[in-house]
Amino acid sequence: MKLIAMLLAVLIFLSALSACGSEAEKSDTVTDAETTAATESETTSAEYTCALPEIDFENATFRILAAAEQWQNYYYIETETGEIIEDAVFKRNLDVEDKYGIDIEYRIFNGYSAGMDSVKKALTASVMSGGGDYDLLVGSSSYIGALVPEGLFSKLNRSDYIDLEAPWWFQGINNEIKVNNSLYIGAGAYGMLNYAWAVPIFFNKKTVEDYNLEDIYNTVDTGKWTYDRMCELCSKVTSDLDGDGKYTTADMVGMVSTYDYMSMLSSSMGCRFSRHESDGSVIIEPYSERIASVIEKLQRFSGSDLYLEVSTSEKESYQYQSMIETFAGGHALFLCHRLNHCEKEALRNMDGYGIIPPPKYDESQSDYITYIPAEVAGIPYVVTNDEMSQIILEALQYQTYKDVVPQYYDIALKNKYAQDPVAGRMLDIIFGNVICPFTYVYSKILGGEALLYIVESEDTASKYASSIDMVQTKLDKMLDKIKENDND
Repeated sequence: MKLIAMLLAVLIFLSALSACGSEAEKSDTVTDAETTAATESETTSAEYTCALPEIDFENATFRILAAAEQWQNYYYIETETGEIIEDAVFKRNLDVEDKYGIDIEYRIFNGYSAGMDSVKKALTASVMSGGGDYDLLVGSSSYIGALVPEGLFSKLNRSDYIDLEAPWWFQGINNEIKVNNSLYIGAGAYGMLNYAWAVPIFFNKKTVEDYNLEDIYNTVDTGKWTYDRMCELCSKVTSDLDGDGKYTTADMVGMVSTYDYMSMLSSSMGCRFSRHESDGSVIIEPYSERIASVIEKLQRFSGSDLYLEVSTSEKESYQYQSMIETFAGGHALFLCHRLNHCEKEALRNMDGYGIIPPPKYDESQSDYITYIPAEVAGIPYVVTNDEMSQIILEALQYQTYKDVVPQYYDIALKNKYAQDPVAGRMLDIIFGNVICPFTYVYSKILGGEALLYIVESEDTASKYASSIDMVQTKLDKMLDKIKENDND
């Protein structure tokens, strides 16, 4: 089946993530409880300080290249709007401008895939000409990862002013993103999509009640929230409501999602497709029992009646409207997708939903793991002032962590969008152990098309092995090219 084949391709190398975002729904008036949460969170954030020098860059223009316009409200707001997150972003930029005597100027390209070529041309021209037209680049890691081998970025781990061990940087993700022991692009709090695009599981509370299911929060707390348990719960609710012998949005299914996001459950089940060696090289993992088991589990589930894969037309691809309405309308027990869908009216107006981490492989897996399609920042190799780029990037990361993240995480997510206090606690579990695989970040270089036929093969092991050899060859060439273009 074509869709199952596509699932496997993305499962292994996640080469074709089609996730695009829309602007967040406007929030309501801040409540007393939300104000209290903000105060408590600000107190916690204030315990961390940023040891940057006091310096005035004398009204210098700081130019940030970004894509795409659908996500710009996480980076740039023209004026205060009264919406809590937008105002926090506006204030963050203003505070950094005032403190360091700069004028931040964003150049935001339209479109996700449509803007990729434009961003590459703009950055390449800026660096190769020596013009230093941009002082910083921000965007999706899979979007920007393809530019790393071109020698267009400075090394963040060689910076005098960037503290990659600070809590406003995602250390686990950045260790995964490194190539040849160097970090050219890094994930941190400034990329607010690192919170908004985390991939949890939503469950429909009314469906749990109607079918007399277990306390799913308790299942998570007791460590029994596993992939097999998820499938068992899905089987308890799945039914052909209209009796036509087909499962559509008119019926009741266990899970609704899209193939790319369902594939991310492989990482949540502890499946790794690459590993870093001490010398900085990266090795594609050989075929193993765990990989075989995870592939088999996802194949079997994606081809069953328990799962409904909702396709999105090009017109609504940024909205995932059909998928969200299927879940919110009571036609699916679970929804596996981005966290920021809880900002949508459809979820906020439904009878009730819960938020939990993705399932573990089995109960022996020690921790729940959450996949994040990381948002990253990189300093172009040629800038107008390297010291300024380093300082301003660190300041934006710190200021976002201190002022914007508490508004989004503690007020918006935990108090406004989470519909019960337990869901708020689940968010701490969700963000307690996050991952963005190396094979996702550099997927546009490594590719995955050769894996499309593995699902229907009777000799999965040999097909996997031959594909791994091909991808390892691409990876080795990528690492060699990075070394060749290393200007340090």
